[in-house]
Amino acid sequence: SSPTCGPCKAVKGIVDRISGDDRFSDVSFWEVNVTDPTNSDLVRTLNIRSVPVVVLVKDGENRKILVGGDITEIKLEDTLLGLTE
Repeated sequence: SSPTCGPCKAVKGIVDRISGDDRFSDVSFWEVNVTDPTNSDLVRTLNIRSVPVVVLVKDGENRKILVGGDITEIKLEDTLLGLTE
């Protein structure tokens, strides 16, 4: 995310709602400010090129990347359910 990105704030709201869902109690949710230089290694490792972005990692591997308009509450829930089942 970026602190000045309006769409990032909307996605944060979606992630906040989903992170409180009991179905995802075993999932860790992290917010990373991509404009903070201390996060540059992580941004490079995850190959983040635009925001908003949700990177889903399971067992240390990138499993799915949702970008911009592809990030809806239903899409994120469905994707998480597919990775956690």
